[in-house]
Amino acid sequence: MAWICNLVRLATRVNLRRMNVEISSVMCPFCDECEESLDHLFTACSVAIRVWTCIGV
Repeated sequence: MAWICNLVRLATRVNLRRMNVEISSVMCPFCDECEESLDHLFTACSVAIRVWTCIGV
């Protein structure tokens, strides 16, 4: 998965928009606070942060 992320091929909403795919919204479906990008999805999303915290425990 890290390899796919490095190639920016993960189908985040921002990447789908960049590839001209029609989507209703680019906002993160988990927190609806920011656009769903790779950085947001894995490090900045409040829901992702809680998941990473639970995994770390």
